[in-house]
Amino acid sequence: MYNEAMQNYNQDLMLWNQLMGLNIDLVFAEEKNETEEVERLEYKIDQIMSNSVSEDFGAAIVWAA
Repeated sequence: MYNEAMQNYNQDLMLWNQLMGLNIDLVFAEEKNETEEVERLEYKIDQIMSNSVSEDFGAAIVWAA
């Protein structure tokens, strides 16, 4: 049980870091009015959220935002 929890934690942490990096890039693209880059980053974030984030982790992300 410990190993499974640790594996889930590590996976969630990697996803969190990836999403935060993409969000930083998104903010910079928005500030520079780079419409195509904003759309690309939003699409990428949406795909990661729908395909890789668990229901529990998704709820935690929404709660933290």
